Amino acid sequence: MSKHVSEQELRAVTSLSGIQRYHYFIKTVTDWGEAWGLYDDGWALSASTKGERLFPLWPAAEYARLCASKQWAGFAPTAIALEDLLGTLLLKLDADQMSLSVSFRPNESGVVVPPATLARDLREEMRKYL
Repeated sequence: MSKHVSEQELRAVTSLSGIQRYHYFIKTVTDWGEAWGLYDDGWALSASTKGERLFPLWPAAEYARLCASKQWAGFAPTAIALEDLLGTLLLKLDADQMSLSVSFRPNESGVVVPPATLARDLREEMRKYL
């Protein structure tokens, strides 16, 4: 079952720096057991300033929903279970040589990380829960 972010938390987190949003993402995804993407007959993708294809991810539906406009109008926040993220999606993105844009904000890309880095950081955080 998905948890929800209050309006106050949404405003506070979106005002954080990229690296602070990344740490929030790692802790929230590990705690809640899911990350979020935007989906509409395929996942929303973005590109870096160098033209690298990126897969945007958010820690909760509310953050993804903020970006469901312009080229992503009609896309809906869709949960990705942590086990699917680690066991399938990150492996596929790595094989496809794609990175992730974590905690993307409207009009500003998120923190760009390779799949292996995100997997490592999530697993390190998960060890704290054992």
